[in-house]
Amino acid sequence: MNPLQQWKQCKLYSDFSGICVHRDTSSEELIASYLSESPTGQIRLMESILERNNMKRAIKRVIKKELEKRGLCFVRYADDCVIFVGSKRAGSRVMESASRFIEKKLRLKVNLEKSAVDRPWNRKYLGFCVTNSRKNPKIRIHWRTIKRFKDRIREITARRRGRSISQVVGELKEFMSGWWNYFGITESFNRLRPLQHWVRRRLRAVIWKQWKNRRTRVGELLKRGVYRDQALTTGCARKGPWRMSKVKWVQIVLPDLHFKSLGLVFPWI
Repeated sequence: MNPLQQWKQCKLYSDFSGICVHRDTSSEELIASYLSESPTGQIRLMESILERNNMKRAIKRVIKKELEKRGLCFVRYADDCVIFVGSKRAGSRVMESASRFIEKKLRLKVNLEKSAVDRPWNRKYLGFCVTNSRKNPKIRIHWRTIKRFKDRIREITARRRGRSISQVVGELKEFMSGWWNYFGITESFNRLRPLQHWVRRRLRAVIWKQWKNRRTRVGELLKRGVYRDQALTTGCARKGPWRMSKVKWVQIVLPDLHFKSLGLVFPWI
């Protein structure tokens, strides 16, 4: 029995390059069923799950062979796939024929929200895109990935968390190290350079918030060598922590070397 015949009998839907995910049961229901079954029932349930995974792999192999037979240039990793063509007209034609093959032959439903015909530097693939240079294109981190990175940094450096600055820096190091282990293959760094200054400014705002009242702020500024007049003017300012993190005297008393001494390291520098 070939994979297509097995597919028609199994009626299992899998996601692939913009295909909607339709499964008979969710992962939570499968876990609940597994825990409630007897040992014999658990074995049968595991066999069913393995059969589903094998069917998903068979469907992906069918799609891969079909694209290779058509002579298309494509990249596939797990459930994500990108097809490269020479023009927008060719892209529309290939997308229509590929969608027809997926829907008619494989009986899958194409998700039009995830599928599109666009320039390579506009589309996101596994968190990356490419630069718009035709002669020497480079791998670049997509702007949506940068946005998610900054959202996570905001969560770590939130001023309401009540954590010491050393704990915040340690959490930042752990997150950025793991993040860079994945995105370290990038060849374009223009979207990474502003991040280090932005992260340090977030930390300055955290420290300014932790100093709390005016007396503490003025005292910390004096202790770090700021003249009395400037310390009084800066420490008694009524602006918020984010605005004060960009003030000249705050940047002087909390320089980049201060955070480096705490162990803050940016892997892409």
